[in-house]
Amino acid sequence: MTKIGSLRAFAKLAMMAAAAWCNAAQADGFWLVEPAGCGAIQTVNQTPKWAWITIYDAGQLRHLDYGYVAPFATRTWKAGMYSCAGVYHVRAEVKDFSGPAQPPGNPPNIFDTRVEVTFGNDHDVYLQTPIAVQLTDADATHWIYQGTPWKFWWAHNGNLPAPGAMGLTPSIGLNNYLGIPVQLNITGSGDSATQCVSNNAQTRVNLHAGPHTVKWTMGCDGAGPGGSRSVNLGYGALNMSVPNAYTSGNQILSDSTAIAYVNNSGYAASVAVSGAPTTCVAPHTNATIPIQPGSHDMQVTVKASCSAAGGAAFPKWTTNYPRNTISSYAFNPSLQ
Repeated sequence: MTKIGSLRAFAKLAMMAAAAWCNAAQADGFWLVEPAGCGAIQTVNQTPKWAWITIYDAGQLRHLDYGYVAPFATRTWKAGMYSCAGVYHVRAEVKDFSGPAQPPGNPPNIFDTRVEVTFGNDHDVYLQTPIAVQLTDADATHWIYQGTPWKFWWAHNGNLPAPGAMGLTPSIGLNNYLGIPVQLNITGSGDSATQCVSNNAQTRVNLHAGPHTVKWTMGCDGAGPGGSRSVNLGYGALNMSVPNAYTSGNQILSDSTAIAYVNNSGYAASVAVSGAPTTCVAPHTNATIPIQPGSHDMQVTVKASCSAAGGAAFPKWTTNYPRNTISSYAFNPSLQ
């Protein structure tokens, strides 16, 4: 046999062996993504950055394929006429760009890394970067990556690098039992969120870790009073609640019939009772409102002060008041 014939026979045996190896690997469920096969190269971007991919021949002289791969995306390349007997080099020029659309122009590289795709059917390569915090309740697009200084590398399997820490998405939840809607406004650490939470309803707002200011307002039209508190969010869920503002129904025998309104809050309460003048009860004070025995409507509007306009009106309720009793209502709205 001639030298050329020997080389051809060797190449044929090599290709047969590679095909057998690749079929066995697929049968064992080795692949974490749908395998590219011998006739293609597949690049899986497991990072939050765009990458410009160039595929070279064995000598890294010819460009066989090139183009962008989006963050957390996969691209299959076939223009290079790839085979199991070939040797190729895959290069990633990682761009300082994370938007959903392809970056305009040619942004600067923040990293440049290459990997060799060798003999066989292992034509799937994975671009990776260090994970600072893996959020167990969210997909990889929401995880926290190490960032500056950025570092990237290629891997031959999709096993992710061990994260620096694990946690939950930073969030604030609110349960509202106040009796009226509550407006929630959260700012800080790059976040700005406003939500109206109906009475007897719950909400949860996903945020970034770090310091935040939580403001709450009684009523969602901005006219009612409220308060604020500062929190420092870690990687977990912070739960808050606005409990029922009233402790009511206490009745005391008396020589007269009246409503005793005990304002334990830092807000003024304008108390309107049918058949009686409207009374404004200043913060941390009490008022006794004389009434006639029988059924009365009562509605309370909470304001920043007795002289303030507007306010947040609680629903009107109707109660039958017995003769010679004082019915006491204690009011104390709060964010807990």
